[in-house]
Amino acid sequence: MIKNILLMSLFYLCFCSSVFAESWLCSGFFISPNGYLGTAAHCTEQNAKYTVIVNHKKYDANVIGVDKQNDVAILKIDAITDYYTINPMQQLEKTIYVLGYPLPEEKGFNLKISKGFYLFTKEPFLVTTAYTCEGNSGGPTVNANNDLIGVLTVGFGSSPCSIMTGSVKSIYLIQLALKYHVPFLTTFNIVPHISITDSIYNKDLDKTPIVFGEN
Repeated sequence: MIKNILLMSLFYLCFCSSVFAESWLCSGFFISPNGYLGTAAHCTEQNAKYTVIVNHKKYDANVIGVDKQNDVAILKIDAITDYYTINPMQQLEKTIYVLGYPLPEEKGFNLKISKGFYLFTKEPFLVTTAYTCEGNSGGPTVNANNDLIGVLTVGFGSSPCSIMTGSVKSIYLIQLALKYHVPFLTTFNIVPHISITDSIYNKDLDKTPIVFGEN
């Protein structure tokens, strides 16, 4: 089976991917400048072949580590990439954003951003009101500083879209990265990137991402 990861950079330091396999799709994101990519574990399969497309250039990808219990995975491509910093803090801001490629056949293959609110924590999930659809799995959940706080893995509700979602807490991605000696940066050792809210509403951008599922 061949799975393709489509990588698009529609605004500054927001990099997501899409994993194609038969009729379904997932999303993902970089966590280091040397090509390490985070996604959901259920977006990976044993013996699958992965191709990552970065700005129309294709790269082979390898699975580095998978945590099936907490539904997170790390892949790698041989490229220099921009990336998210990981926020391991347990105290969360109320407003969150989920990024990814939901229902691309219907909504198109441009990046979608869903704004929502953090509700509560039910291990290993951060439960939020972000509106998501099939294809969002594996995408980043970020705060207003564009720091990664979770990995979108599940929607609570009727398929194909949900108004309540669960994102695996970023600490589980950190634990997986540490287990496989994957380099990453957290908000404790790097200045946060440009605010995602500045990027979402910057009308001067050549390609403004679509905001959907406002809550």
